[in-house]
Amino acid sequence: SSGINAEYGGAILRYFFDNEGTGLSHGQIVKHSCAPYALAWGSSIVAAGCDKRIIMYTPDGKITQQFDYSKDLDEKEFTVATNSPSGHSLVIGSFNRLRVFNWA
Repeated sequence: SSGINAEYGGAILRYFFDNEGTGLSHGQIVKHSCAPYALAWGSSIVAAGCDKRIIMYTPDGKITQQFDYSKDLDEKEFTVATNSPSGHSLVIGSFNRLRVFNWA
């Protein structure tokens, strides 16, 4: 099994939990454009933060989709993200909004 984490500098890391002690323990997937306060991993890795951009990455760090809300003066920074159990829906929250994304 594995999990992901983000660092202040924008690095998104994947950690591998291997009970037998073999293989890689962690590694950087990608460096996001800012510190990704909102981070989720379902059918893709989703990162968003104070730059008001939502970016979906593949597990090897390639961008698959991006949404730029930086020109929306009413939008605030993104601070939270969560996936549905199936990984096909995502909710990202900012100061006073929730954005819902669905895909097959």
